[in-house]
Amino acid sequence: LQRNGEAIFDTRPWTQAEGLCLDGQVEIPLRFTQKAELLYAILLGIPAGPVIRLKGLHAAEGTQVQWLGDLAHLEWRQDESDLLVTLGERGKSLPVEGSACSLAIYPQPETVEIDE
Repeated sequence: LQRNGEAIFDTRPWTQAEGLCLDGQVEIPLRFTQKAELLYAILLGIPAGPVIRLKGLHAAEGTQVQWLGDLAHLEWRQDESDLLVTLGERGKSLPVEGSACSLAIYPQPETVEIDE
């Protein structure tokens, strides 16, 4: 909770409660909360790859993405209906496997319908 508490306490549900993150071919479930203009994407697993794909999120130009507990902004780009976030060296500071980690996204992105 020390690292992820901001994404849990004093938040409310977002328009979409659950989502999916792809780490290469590995699926990591997501849970979403919000506070003011921030969207929190709580990954229920620790990504290993250098880039993660948040399915069905469309961010506006100028959006800021960062790991909770780390003040640096992460690079990201839009790939059709998905938001790709580059972890780079920041990914090495994530908690140990079996934990959760959270992204703060500002302003909140739009959701996009995903064709399965």
